[in-house]
Order: sequence, then C-alpha cells, then structure tokens
Amino acid sequence: MPTLLRRIRPLRTRLLLLLSVIGPGIITANVDNDAGGITTYSVAGAHFGYSLLWMLALVALALIIVQEMSARLGIVTGKGLADLIRESFGVRPTAWIIGIMVVANLANTVDFIGNNFGH
Repeated sequence: MPTLLRRIRPLRTRLLLLLSVIGPGIITANVDNDAGGITTYSVAGAHFGYSLLWMLALVALALIIVQEMSARLGIVTGKGLADLIRESFGVRPTAWIIGIMVVANLANTVDFIGNNFGH
C-alpha cells in the first residue's frame, strides 16, 4: 500500500502542476464564447455537423501555446506586450497597435451588450 501512495502522490502533484500551467490557456481558448459567437457556432454546426469538430482540439492547443508563451515572455522580461513592442518598433507603431486593440475590444464589448440586452 505505501508504494501505491508514493506513486499516486507524485502523479497527483504532476497533474496539478500541468493544470496550473495550461489552465490559463484553456480559459483563453473559451474567451470569445459570447452571444454572437455562440450563434455563429450553432449555424456552422447545423451546416457542417461534426465534420469540423477535430479543429476544436487544434484551436484550443494553439491558444494554450500562445497563452503559455505570452506568460513566459512576461515572466522572463518583466514587461508587458506593449513595452516589448515599443522597444522593438518604437512609439508610433505601438500607439497604433494599442489603438486597434482598444477599438476591437470596444467593438466586442458593444456587440456583447447589444446581443444580451437588445431586442
């Protein structure tokens, strides 16, 4: 019995460590599940059925990898994405990129509010 406990404990520890690393990526993979997205997914599902279901695993994997790389970049450099873009490309391109991101986030928020509270 003690050998079984010694095997389970490290396995449980490794699983918890794995989940702590990929957890933010899994959350990021579900970030765009708003009302408009769910409607689009439903229409695509009705049209294509299960033939594109395999793509879900690839997309989730890609988002997990991007989230993990971004987290490592922030941990290693101690800087955010805007700081790193500014260091590499200058202030003007950084301002454009941040502006585009603000507009995209605002549009997504307005779409979310409109889909949830509109008639």
